[in-house]
Amino acid sequence: MSLIALHSPSCTYYKGEFYVAFYAGEQECVKQRVLIFKKEKSKLKFFKQMPIGSGNPVLMVYNNNLYCCYSMFTRPMNNNVFDLWRTTYTCVQDLISEKNDKYVLSTYCCPRTNPYYFNKDSLLLSCYDESISRGMIFHFGKGQLMERYMCMNDFPVIQPSVVKFNDKFFVFFRNFKKNLIYYPEECCCPFSEIIFSTAQKTFVFGETKISSIPNHNESISTLNDNNGNPLIVYNAEKNRKNLTLGMLEQKNGIMGVKPLTVLNDSIKASYPNCCFNKKNQLVVVYTSYEKGINYGSSICVATVATKYNKVLTRKYITSNDLKDIT
Repeated sequence: MSLIALHSPSCTYYKGEFYVAFYAGEQECVKQRVLIFKKEKSKLKFFKQMPIGSGNPVLMVYNNNLYCCYSMFTRPMNNNVFDLWRTTYTCVQDLISEKNDKYVLSTYCCPRTNPYYFNKDSLLLSCYDESISRGMIFHFGKGQLMERYMCMNDFPVIQPSVVKFNDKFFVFFRNFKKNLIYYPEECCCPFSEIIFSTAQKTFVFGETKISSIPNHNESISTLNDNNGNPLIVYNAEKNRKNLTLGMLEQKNGIMGVKPLTVLNDSIKASYPNCCFNKKNQLVVVYTSYEKGINYGSSICVATVATKYNKVLTRKYITSNDLKDIT
């Protein structure tokens, strides 16, 4: 059986070259592994793969090197999606050097969204523990020990994403509350302010609040552009429809979003990640599908106009591009 379930992409530029990582399996959690593609001339071509059982990749540039952070299952893949994702650990692997060094970052956690870069020597990597439905953030800084911070939220969230807004740092989450269909007033994206305590020399999560941004248990992605504008990619409709690029805004004390453009041309789209290319155009990668991931999905690489008002191009990685991968 071929690899038809492609999901959860990440993207970055490293030394001027574009990379995309995602996981693929015969189904989700069946012979699943992370695959990395690299753009050569105008085509995306297979570059490397991580071990069987890997998933949720995040590409990270740190100390002038390119890494892939990814989760690893601790149990045999048996198509039991919920149990498997609750017991993962996170690895970080060097993609460029000959040794391809690999490190275990942490147990019982999983990465998802692209890092927030303070500068070339300092970043925040967002992860989460699905078993307890909480976000966590790892801080990498030159000459410093890696540190981990837990979000002590009072209701279930996963897959955090960090952004700067009005000179403050915030983390937005996927709303992981069960039975959201019965609580339409709660189908919104949770968020929390992150404060750096100078006295404690640590990051502290503020109170977890609910925004007015739609979220029906869907992954989101945030980042700042070169002008500092806070961007968010989210599903504007339930059932993972209308994947939308928007800009964060605050009205009457309520955190919300100004929709800018719809990104997908498929029925469903989810699990976005973003970066900027050499032309300062936003590049958004996401899972594209019509029915369900296990029925066949692809990875879309969408390039957005600098005014954020339209999608310029969409390029796809499909199961046909994986036929020679064993």
